[in-house]
Amino acid sequence: MSAGGGGRVAVVTGASAGIGEATARALAATGWRCVLVARRADLLHEIADEIGGEVEPCDLLDRGAVAELGSRILARHERVALLVNNAGALARGTFVDVDLDEMERVTRLNYLSGVFATRALLPGLRAAGAAGGADGAGGAHVVNVASIGGVVTFPAGSAYAASKHAQVAFSRSLRAALRGTGVEVHLVMPGFVRTDGFPQPRFWQSPLGRRFVFDPEEVAEAILAAVEHGKPEVVVPWFPYRLGQMFQALLPSLTTRVMSFDRYAD
Repeated sequence: MSAGGGGRVAVVTGASAGIGEATARALAATGWRCVLVARRADLLHEIADEIGGEVEPCDLLDRGAVAELGSRILARHERVALLVNNAGALARGTFVDVDLDEMERVTRLNYLSGVFATRALLPGLRAAGAAGGADGAGGAHVVNVASIGGVVTFPAGSAYAASKHAQVAFSRSLRAALRGTGVEVHLVMPGFVRTDGFPQPRFWQSPLGRRFVFDPEEVAEAILAAVEHGKPEVVVPWFPYRLGQMFQALLPSLTTRVMSFDRYAD
């Protein structure tokens, strides 16, 4: 698939700021027609006016609201060539400290909102996938924006890490389930990113740590590259976060002890 969307429809959740906004802007710049989804309608309208997109305010925690969102989008667009499940929130605290209501909210937003959105838009994704095989338009794509926290244990952020682990598993199972339909599934796992609502732990604010904190635009570039080049899983950036994933797989107990240091909790 070429980088340009050729007017094809992309739905981006969490599009009012951060990675979602950067991704929508990058997609629009290459010719995609973006449907922007988030709760903050005022911010969505500002962005949509600038990029020529569509606005769909929605509470992604509400499964019924997401189903209605899907119906509205599919009524306008029979084919949805790209869904970027980006909406998410941070939660701090170990399992013994975190409020259970907060754990449930973060799980619904970080993991289940992507499940809800994918199911709601699946007919449009399948239609675009089938058309891609017939006319060379490039098929369809689902991008799940998880986190390096989805493959590395972070005890000081248990709710967030658990929700992102679930998102990783969902992406891998969805890829298998949609194989042969023309719908490709991509998993993007950023490290620490400068975004509102995601304050950085103390280490990442140090002179050394700041070298490994990146901007939303860099993640947006990785998302577009994953779609264009058919990459199933991407860590952004590769260094140093891919090393953490490798250590977690090879030395899980040691990795957990390292990640339990107090400096990661603040």
